[in-house]
Amino acid sequence: MPVPSPSQKTEAGRRDNDDYFVEESVIADVPCGYQITSVATAIPVGYAVVNQAQLVPYLNEGKWHHELTERCCKGGGDCMMAWFCPVFPLAQIAERLKFWGVRPTGYNEVMFMAVLLFLLDLAITLLTGEGSSSMYILCVILCCQLRAATRLALGIPGNERDDCLLACFCQPCVIIQMVGSMWKYPQQVPGCSIDKEQAYIV
Repeated sequence: MPVPSPSQKTEAGRRDNDDYFVEESVIADVPCGYQITSVATAIPVGYAVVNQAQLVPYLNEGKWHHELTERCCKGGGDCMMAWFCPVFPLAQIAERLKFWGVRPTGYNEVMFMAVLLFLLDLAITLLTGEGSSSMYILCVILCCQLRAATRLALGIPGNERDDCLLACFCQPCVIIQMVGSMWKYPQQVPGCSIDKEQAYIV
C-alpha cells in the first residue's frame, strides 16, 4: 500500500489489539524535515489518541524555540531534571522521536540501558571502591544522538560536530533546549515527571 504524501488526508481507521490502539491517518501539517514512514501509528493503550502534528507545539519554526542558555537556570521542573536526573528527560525525548518515526528506540530502551549501567557502576564501586563514568557517557551519547534527531524532525539547521560538542560540555542546556522545543509548557510537562506518558502530551 503506497504511503500518501503529507498534503493528503485519509479517513481515520481504527482497530484494537491486546497492547496497542492503532490510528490509521495521515497528517496534513508536518514539521520541516519530517518524513512519514508509515500510515499506521501504534499508540500504547491508555494514552490519548493523538497524531504526530499534535505533538509538535511549534510547527515549521526551523529553529530552536529557545536559545541554548536561555532557560538553563530558570529553576523549573524540566531544568532540575536536566541538571540532576538527565536520563529521564532524555528517555522522554527518545519516546517522542520514536513516535514521530525519527528513531527506532524510545523510553523503554533508554531506561533499560540506564538500569544496566547503574548496576554496572554499583558493582564496580563495590569491587574497587571507585565509581565509573558509564552513566555520564551514556547520557552524552544519547544527548548527541537525540539532538541530531530533533534537528531532523523539526527542520533545524546544524551539524553533528556541534551536537557532540554541546552534548559533552553543555549537556543540561542541550536537554533543556530540546524539551523547550518539543513541549509547550516544559516546566509543567514533562517538568519533574519521570514517566513515559509525558511523551504523548503536548
